[in-house]
Amino acid sequence: MDLSIAPSINSIWSYAYSGTRRRVVREIKVDLTSSLPTADTEIFPRVHLEFPLPGQVAEIWEGPSRLIVSRGSSAGHPLIWDDVPLRLNISLVSQLLEHVSEKWLFR
Repeated sequence: MDLSIAPSINSIWSYAYSGTRRRVVREIKVDLTSSLPTADTEIFPRVHLEFPLPGQVAEIWEGPSRLIVSRGSSAGHPLIWDDVPLRLNISLVSQLLEHVSEKWLFR
């Protein structure tokens, strides 16, 4: 079973956005790119942000588990998590002096 994972992110984020509660990750979509599994498969996303600063910039977020269904009318449908409430360590993020490329954010 092959899956594609497509995060929808806010590619521009600043310390000022933290006051507006703007989310870094808006949505995570997981889609099946090969044949259906032989049995239902439970998956869950885990998001960890990396910045070029010492210390943990955000807590690790684990989404609720969902099933990739092998049979029935919902077999093969994409799974979407649209509530990704990452909590950033604002005091650490406030130390950034320059733009951070999004390559640091998702690996």
